[in-house]
Amino acid sequence: MYSIVRNADSESLKQLFPLLEDPLSKRWLAHQLVELHNLPLEIENQCFYIVEQLAAGDSAEAFGESLWLKEWSNKLGRT
Repeated sequence: MYSIVRNADSESLKQLFPLLEDPLSKRWLAHQLVELHNLPLEIENQCFYIVEQLAAGDSAEAFGESLWLKEWSNKLGRT
């Protein structure tokens, strides 16, 4: 799936955005979109919101998501 997102042109990329509403695909797609593309602000915000939800809690997965949020917030200049 990573290669699909990585190789998507802007038209193909737009077709992926509705998958951010799918409970299974949004978990991986949010990360990949942020890591691989310059996104419209609305979509970027949606991706970060998804990961923030994944980062809630005390699990190891939540901890990893919080590290991802910190790293990518810094890279993209988000506060």
